[in-house]
Amino acid sequence: MEPNNSGSGLAIASLVCGIISIIACCCWFLGLTLGILAIIFSVIYKKQGGHSGMATAGLICGILGVILSASLLIFSRSVAYLDGPSYNYLLDVLDSL
Repeated sequence: MEPNNSGSGLAIASLVCGIISIIACCCWFLGLTLGILAIIFSVIYKKQGGHSGMATAGLICGILGVILSASLLIFSRSVAYLDGPSYNYLLDVLDSL
């Protein structure tokens, strides 16, 4: 009898995308996209009735990759916004305290 491997490719894809999303979180677009794909692949695999540790690890890594990518995106945009007149105003306000 052959083992039932239907959908195990989704678990592997989820894990690979999740790991790469963590590594590529500094490139926010790539990290965010791969993290979301890892989450989607893991959810699809689990809805098909699969019980694999790889899918669970892929889900966790995907969520972590999305959080890191989004955090770095927000941080970089806020730093870019503060670079200029508003940054000097913020320093003046902090100095007055």
